[in-house]
Amino acid sequence: MEHTYENHDEKKTEEKCDTDDQILQSDPGLINTRKTGQKQKYKIRDKGGDYLIEINGNVLNVYGQGALRFIDRPWNTSKAKEVTTVKFSYLDFNYVSLILGRVKYRFPKAENYCFVETNIYCLGQINALADIQGLTSLTIEKKGNPIAEKEWRSYAIYRLSHWGLKTINESQV
Repeated sequence: MEHTYENHDEKKTEEKCDTDDQILQSDPGLINTRKTGQKQKYKIRDKGGDYLIEINGNVLNVYGQGALRFIDRPWNTSKAKEVTTVKFSYLDFNYVSLILGRVKYRFPKAENYCFVETNIYCLGQINALADIQGLTSLTIEKKGNPIAEKEWRSYAIYRLSHWGLKTINESQV
């Protein structure tokens, strides 16, 4: 079942229900804010022409630069608590580094981070990952990350081991 963000100003895409209680019972992700009368769905996916952000099992997939602006949208709370892996793809790491703290706040059990084509090119960028408390696994794919051609592993261990880093690119630290 695909969940989307809705409020009372947007068109309804689901069946009409007679009462607020019936609507609330039909989908536990829907909340009713009594003060404003707005109904809103928590979501597990948001997509556009150039981005996609979704929770798929225990993985938060973030594709495309536009997805970063949706990190703070309301997420299904139980699904957000299940996320243990965050995968960033086709983004500029310099922008990703600005939202890492918010990602950890929204998805508190996230401990595995994967970067695919995020243009990580220097050791200084690794420093931004030190903001992620509880980082246990780091994957930086060679494709689209020039740092992968350098000796970055030992620096990452030095900067991140105090948070419990155990694996880098699926190899034990």
